Amino acid sequence: MMGNFEFINTIEIEIYKKFRHSVGWGDLHHEQVEELLKNSICFSCLMDGKTVGIYRILWDGGYTAYLADVIVDEKFRGHGIGKKLVEHAIEEVKSRMQPGWKVKMLLLAAKGRESFYEQFGFVSRPNDHEGCGMNMFLQKE
Repeated sequence: MMGNFEFINTIEIEIYKKFRHSVGWGDLHHEQVEELLKNSICFSCLMDGKTVGIYRILWDGGYTAYLADVIVDEKFRGHGIGKKLVEHAIEEVKSRMQPGWKVKMLLLAAKGRESFYEQFGFVSRPNDHEGCGMNMFLQKE
């Protein structure tokens, strides 16, 4: 893959919405996207000035960090950009930690993508020590 990669500490609202749409996730209200980006650690990966990937981290600043929305532009998948995104996210959290700290980094992998994240040290659940991860969606009418 040719090009120079650069990470910038922002994701534009329309880029975020476009990337969500590209992976089949539902549309969100503009204001909701504005809030989630404002309250997350957000990075865009640019190649020659074009956004080719994004990720978000939700972190309480102490013990728990959640890696969210790791998405690569469909035209650039299969070229190691996802790997660069996850490596950058892990290093970003490490750079914000104090000496001696331990942070539990979590994620919800898309079905069939668990092995991708295992290469970075993430452990699939359930296992001998931990039960299944769980989630639910809330909607206000």
